[in-house]
Amino acid sequence: MDMDRNNQFTIKKTYGFFLLILLLSCKLETSKHRIELEIPKYGIEFNVEREKIGLPILDSNWRDLDRGKTYDDKTSSIVSYGRWTNPVAARPNYNKPFYISKSITYNSDTIIIRESDKYLGSRRYTTIDGTSTEMLTITYFFADSLWRYDLRGERILDQGYSLTDVFALTKEEADSVLKHWNIDR
Repeated sequence: MDMDRNNQFTIKKTYGFFLLILLLSCKLETSKHRIELEIPKYGIEFNVEREKIGLPILDSNWRDLDRGKTYDDKTSSIVSYGRWTNPVAARPNYNKPFYISKSITYNSDTIIIRESDKYLGSRRYTTIDGTSTEMLTITYFFADSLWRYDLRGERILDQGYSLTDVFALTKEEADSVLKHWNIDR
């Protein structure tokens, strides 16, 4: 009789364990779907709005690289982000500039804060931190309808010294960089 109770207890415990695993996997699956449904309107579905604003559209063959949360200094809050990469980025040719990625930042209400497009140049430069490639980032801030153009790279100063930093550009300067790189925006 004791053996039957022990077996029943073991069977119930095992059944409970498998039921718990099943419930947890359902919950994880639900969470996964929730995450995937959280920003679809900012994927290719948002391209109509991008065209109206003048942002580059998201190509359907781009990979949804990552999503997550981060602290945003500008809004002093935790925000969510998503990033897509150009398939070319998997096998980059650093001798040829290309459009590398698109990222969005949005708040917990899924209201988009900003969208950034990154373009990698072909010019490489070396600092004490190692070798880098010049990069142009064009960001659109939705709430203010403002644009920001930043070039990370190296500038040679009149005195012959080089300066590496992120340089703010005008729209005309950014367009000139893209034209020089043979990239259409």
